[in-house]
Amino acid sequence: MYGPGTIIAFLVGGFFLILWVDVDSVDTSTITIDDTDPRWVGAWWIGLLIGSFMFIASSIPFLCFPKKLPISSSEQHKDSSNVQNTEMTLAGEVVAMKEKGKSLGKSILAVCSTPPFIFVALANVTISALTAAIGSFTPKFFETQFGLTAADASILTGLIPLPAYGIGIVIGGYLVKRFELKAQGIALLSLLLSICATAFALITMFLGCSPNKLIGVTHDLQLNELDGVSLTWECNANCSCTENQYKPICLEERNYFSPCHAGCINEYSNMTYSNCGCGSSSQSNLATEGYCDNECNTLIPFSFILFLLVISVAAQEMPQLMLTFRSVPKEHKSLALGIRYILIGGLGIIPAPIVYGLLIDLTCLSWNEVCGERGACWVYDVELYRYYYIGLSVFILVLDCLFCFLCWLTIKRNGAKGEIEDTVCLTPSADNAAYIGEQI
Repeated sequence: MYGPGTIIAFLVGGFFLILWVDVDSVDTSTITIDDTDPRWVGAWWIGLLIGSFMFIASSIPFLCFPKKLPISSSEQHKDSSNVQNTEMTLAGEVVAMKEKGKSLGKSILAVCSTPPFIFVALANVTISALTAAIGSFTPKFFETQFGLTAADASILTGLIPLPAYGIGIVIGGYLVKRFELKAQGIALLSLLLSICATAFALITMFLGCSPNKLIGVTHDLQLNELDGVSLTWECNANCSCTENQYKPICLEERNYFSPCHAGCINEYSNMTYSNCGCGSSSQSNLATEGYCDNECNTLIPFSFILFLLVISVAAQEMPQLMLTFRSVPKEHKSLALGIRYILIGGLGIIPAPIVYGLLIDLTCLSWNEVCGERGACWVYDVELYRYYYIGLSVFILVLDCLFCFLCWLTIKRNGAKGEIEDTVCLTPSADNAAYIGEQI
């Protein structure tokens, strides 16, 4: 899921985001903004073209396969000896398929009525939901919390959480094999890892930068907090400013929504402004584009804790996969894996980004409006964004702890009754080989 290909994609994608979106048709020397400007749109489509070409190129070798793969002479002899019984075999297969169809419902009910399997599957749902959120919103989190550009945020995502995910999967499998853990021990390991992940998530909630004070959005001219957006003041009342022109500037250590909202009259080619009515006449009254410098030293500690958090989350993948196969009878393992995938997709990977996105939208202070319709968010409440985003992650991890504990408890009780397969085997079977290869 998050292997070398994904890491390379984020790193290369970060480079393309430095380029202007219409780099192929526009003279970029005429662009007066750079990638630090919130209005900047990077060349996101180049990565899509490269990815599409690679998909097509990788599919070409499959066209070279013959209609029928060659078989050994012994297999040919066996195949010819079975030709006479083809009709009988087909009839038997039809009958067998009917019987299997009748028993499918009973098999599903048997798997879903196994408490250890249900709890470990729900635990994996929480992990998958959090993983989907990390992959989708980590770049945006870096942008809003630490003032990084889209390119830098993408590169940082490719260097921190994605490698940590791969390392975590390897560590999880190694711990199970190194200590020769049985079912109860594996469940306890998942519980301890989930507790560690929750603790790391709680720490990251307090590792953020102080929000920029934006006049008219978060504070008034006297730096008092505002309850709502109020961009019109006496110093810019005659400027006829629009809220759809978001171009933050720094004037006398204060941030304004745009040069117009700062009452600036003169604009220079070096992206500076002067004669700003909202400034103090006792100072130089020179404004510069972008936010004022906001010293923040929490990016490195946040990145380190995030690295440990992702490792703790990913390290649960292999132990929980082992528990999935240990908690059901041998004949139901393939079915259990299918049900597990359905739960992960339906309850984790698909809805998680939607819920996170809706929650993040609640922290927006100022929206861009185009033709009366709401567009992108100009300004977020940085602290509320962090509390909502990480708070939801902590809630998901608490559920993970709960499900891991219930799984461990049911295995402990059922293991005493001899109802749990209490062996350890990390050799991939036909059922789980594809899954393990995908994860690593």
